[in-house]
Amino acid sequence: MKINSKKILAAILSAGVIASSLGATLTSGAAMTSSAADVKISITDNEYANDYLFYNRYRLWGFFPIPSTSKPSRYYTSEDQTFYNNALKAANYCKSLGFDPTTKKFDAYIKSNNQIQRVNSDTLYLSYAKDNSTLYTNAVGQAGSITVGGVDSSFMNPMSSVPDIIAHEYVHLVEHRVAGWDALVKQSSFESGALMEAYSDILAELSETNTDWRMGTSLFKNNSGKKKCLRDFIDPVNTYRPTNYTGARASVKFYDNYKKLKKDYPGDYYSNIDNYSASTIISHAAYLMTTTGLNKATIAQIWFDSLSEYGSNTTPKFTDCKNAVVSATNKFAAKKGYSSQAKAQLLGRVNWAFNQVGL
Repeated sequence: MKINSKKILAAILSAGVIASSLGATLTSGAAMTSSAADVKISITDNEYANDYLFYNRYRLWGFFPIPSTSKPSRYYTSEDQTFYNNALKAANYCKSLGFDPTTKKFDAYIKSNNQIQRVNSDTLYLSYAKDNSTLYTNAVGQAGSITVGGVDSSFMNPMSSVPDIIAHEYVHLVEHRVAGWDALVKQSSFESGALMEAYSDILAELSETNTDWRMGTSLFKNNSGKKKCLRDFIDPVNTYRPTNYTGARASVKFYDNYKKLKKDYPGDYYSNIDNYSASTIISHAAYLMTTTGLNKATIAQIWFDSLSEYGSNTTPKFTDCKNAVVSATNKFAAKKGYSSQAKAQLLGRVNWAFNQVGL
């Protein structure tokens, strides 16, 4: 991505986290860095800048990893181990779909020699938000790094422990390298921003061993029935997102149909609504594909491949998404050698899902 004079903004994302076993040996006093299947991951310190003048011309906002930092002992904890494993799982999953960070290196900004530098990196940097930053209660995936903040521990688990949230953030990095989507896109086009969130949600859910089609269920404590979540792709309208330990439901409206969205917001002007509220239209369509008999592997490959179908369109609409997924489905069927009848059935299922959400 070429540097331009526009602001480079952090995509601020609601967060969640999983517990899993450690896949590498950690040694205190040295950087936590590991490599598996060509995926490199390093836990570092970071610096938050809310207005950093870059090259005396470009202004940057966000978290910047500091690869050379010597980590204090608090970084070598079970939370680090879980954070690392969740990131590694997400990276290897995307690699299995066709994303190679060694050839599509992250366009990263890092703090080195007391200056912020732009580098092409095949390393994924992980870090924790500082208590006084604006991201302290959120998570962000930008410029080759994933940063997580804190939570209200009275009813939530650490964000670094929720697998689909960490995967969601990683997919944002993939979107940037494959489709050219970044925070500038999210800021300039409402539907494009919603698509970014939808793709991250969809591929994050599909990366789970047991996909429940609800984002961030393991973020919330006392949630054995998995009803509490950040976004419900099975039934978006009835998403149960608690706001505190009493279980009080957040007053957030999520959509499951594009026609309903346009009835409430007939033009291109969206007020008092965020990208996530509309993103569930697209993620609901992905869920509906599973109800037609399509398996997870097929759905995941089609959605991942569709990221390459937008061409130079960096501000796509929801209709562009449908066209991209249908195009990827055609190519998938051809690559797999489907018969004309099998191809027609596959396309019929994909189109049916989009039709059900008003597209």
